[in-house]
Formats: sequence, C-alpha cells, structure tokens
Amino acid sequence: LEIEPPAYVPLDIALVVCVRPGHYAEDVEAALSDRFAARRMASGPPGFFHPDNFTFGQPVLLSRIITQAMTVEGVRWVGMALEGVTETGRFRRLHDQSVDYAESAVLPIGRREVARLDNDPSAPERGRLRFIMEGGR
Repeated sequence: LEIEPPAYVPLDIALVVCVRPGHYAEDVEAALSDRFAARRMASGPPGFFHPDNFTFGQPVLLSRIITQAMTVEGVRWVGMALEGVTETGRFRRLHDQSVDYAESAVLPIGRREVARLDNDPSAPERGRLRFIMEGGR
C-alpha cells in the first residue's frame, strides 16, 4: 500500500455576469465571491470551492459553477462571453493557460489531483476567480 499526497491543481476562472436592473454590480459581485469561497460563507455553509467539496480525480464542471452563480440574487445571466463586452471568460488550469476548457465545459482532473481555487490575493498561486460584471445600477 502506497499513500500519495494530492497534487493540487489551482484553477483560473473568469465568468461574465449580467446583473439584473435595480441591483448594484458591486453587491452582486460580493455575493458571488462569498458563494464561491474556499471557506465557509457568511451564511454558514461551505463555499463552492471549499476543500471538502472536491476530491481526487473529480473534474470541475462549468455547468455546476454557472448553476451556483445563477442562484445569487441579482444575477440575470452568467457565461463566458456577452455580446458587446470585449472581455471573455476563462476556464483553465492556472499553470497551463494554453488550454481553455470552456468549450467542453469540463476541466479534467487526474487521479492524484485535487482542484483548488482559494481566490486569495496574497496567494494567487492557489487559484483565482474573476467576475466580469455588466449591467445593474
């Protein structure tokens, strides 16, 4: 029996978010950041990228991320591109930015690997998440 430590795979994700009229983009972005935290959310449950939510070899599905984002109050639409917006989203490994998995919507993770996205500005090597906000107030 050989026990091997996990090889963490930091992610690099950016989503284009269309904010509903009447909502402040800054407030919606803060709620999204809380929802996708690698810690417990302000309301108590673990955030989407909490380490307990991912295990060895578990691929990251873009559909699950978009579904979670759509549950945030003030979000009208989430995707990788929006007509009239020059910036586009990304769905890739942080250390291999040559391949974007947005089209396949599945970011594969090897059997010894575990996805990680801490979104901590003081430790960017642990993954980053960005929201490209459009609309709202």
